[in-house]
Amino acid sequence: GTVVASCTKMNHEELTAVVRGFFKALHFHVDANLWAALASAAIPLVPQMHASNVATCVNCFSRVEPPAKTRVLWEALAQAAEATSPRMSSLQVALCANGFSKVTTSWVGRSAWVSLRDAALATLPTATGQHLALFAVSFPRMELFRRDKGLWAPLSRAVIPVAPEMQALDVTLCVSGFSKWPLLCTDRPLWEALGRVALALLRGKRMTPQQIAICVTGFSAVEVFPKDPELWEALERATLSELAVMEPGHIARCVFGFSKCHVVH
Repeated sequence: GTVVASCTKMNHEELTAVVRGFFKALHFHVDANLWAALASAAIPLVPQMHASNVATCVNCFSRVEPPAKTRVLWEALAQAAEATSPRMSSLQVALCANGFSKVTTSWVGRSAWVSLRDAALATLPTATGQHLALFAVSFPRMELFRRDKGLWAPLSRAVIPVAPEMQALDVTLCVSGFSKWPLLCTDRPLWEALGRVALALLRGKRMTPQQIAICVTGFSAVEVFPKDPELWEALERATLSELAVMEPGHIARCVFGFSKCHVVH
């Protein structure tokens, strides 16, 4: 309460540090009053923020439960992201794209999204697997980019060489995101690369039940992907080994995905 009361006297650097600090303490994520107060304090300071602070605020305010629902805040953050996007790193662009994809589309606006797409393309040469995975899962949430070949083609080409180094979460995000892009559902080199790393992770028992379920539905949605017996057998074994602890939603994903795969039949 004391910290929140003093927020109105802070500059944007100090406020961003407070937002970051409360976000790192998971038990504060459900404190709606806290985040509403921080949002109110942030609104007049957002226009002064540089790229790093904009990305931090977008990331934090979008991930608390429930996300901060202040339209004025998101409109201000969208304008700031658009203004600072040419100077953003790949991580900052990824955090903004992921955060904005979780709030009401009209609060962000087309021009901010286009600027983030352009920034994402500009930072592809320096993007890590984690950043690429966030691009992959965030942009398809926007109908605007579902058929944007100018974005998806270079992004898929950037993912292929780094796929072997990806962690399970990154691979899962790529599978989930890319399977929602119609133009990429026929990209055999991309799906073969993701399939190889997914198989290695499954064999090493390095996927959670949720990640297994997402991979089942994601790979089953890609018609061009060869029904690789090794991958599907690994997915089947992993599903069976985790079935007792899977949530109903994960089980439903698996049933849906396996129903489309003749290898499992």
